[in-house]
Amino acid sequence: MIKLKPLSERPLSSQLYDLTGKFFSSRDFEKVGDEVTELSTGTKFILATEQEEEAFKAQEKIRQAEEEEAKKHQHDDKNYPFIDYNNVERWKAGLKHAKTQGYPKTEMCEEAYWHFLECLPPLRMSGGQFVCSEPETHNSQGYAVYLCGAKEGKKYFAKYGTLKQFDSNQIF
Repeated sequence: MIKLKPLSERPLSSQLYDLTGKFFSSRDFEKVGDEVTELSTGTKFILATEQEEEAFKAQEKIRQAEEEEAKKHQHDDKNYPFIDYNNVERWKAGLKHAKTQGYPKTEMCEEAYWHFLECLPPLRMSGGQFVCSEPETHNSQGYAVYLCGAKEGKKYFAKYGTLKQFDSNQIF
């Protein structure tokens, strides 16, 4: 069940927000005791207590602070190869690194991942991995070499490879 909190002390006939702040219109709900049912889907909810709401807010505050701290220190090192959508120098340096001999796996930001995925329809896609539709170059055997992208957990990576390598899961 999803925990809901009433908007201030208004009756249920007003509005509801879940603990993450998502808005629900109460016209779509029916309340029986502490349980609330969304009429269109039949999904059942339970109203959160003040303690649960406070605990959720505290957890959310800690999570946001940790994310902000990680972002501050992530890739501060200018020598760390990173494809950064919001920094032209880092963008160029990251792609240059990815094109070096052996085509090393190079980390990129989420915006760069989506840029490569959405700029042209991907040639291949499998899970969070894709192959850009235009080759960057050709290898010594004459095979086209493409930029490939992958999402691994909360990180995103680029790596160059052939379709044969992608199809046989040899890129990431």
